[in-house]
Amino acid sequence: MNDFVDIFESTDDYETAYRQKIQYVTADCMEAFGNFSSLTALRNRKNENGYIGNLEYSIKTDKGIEWHEINIFLGTDENGEASVSVKAGDVVSATSEKLVIVPPCCVIIADATGL
Repeated sequence: MNDFVDIFESTDDYETAYRQKIQYVTADCMEAFGNFSSLTALRNRKNENGYIGNLEYSIKTDKGIEWHEINIFLGTDENGEASVSVKAGDVVSATSEKLVIVPPCCVIIADATGL
């Protein structure tokens, strides 16, 4: 997860962080990840408010497959502009022998307005 925290801390631009993160998403999760969390998907839902939902997806790392989760909240700021808060974190790490619960690690990857 540390590599992904670095990605999100390196930019305040959601689209940049998204493009860097999606490179790690496994092929079987790619479509769902894009449909749920791409900037286009968020813009299409900008009139919604509150908790939109979460998505669990797998990523490939040099250590193997990890499962991550992304949660999306939409709303409006004090000026009435659409806003988004996206939180992501590890769910479990998959190994060939067992699933290991990893410590909760959640990072806000976007708090933005003007969708």
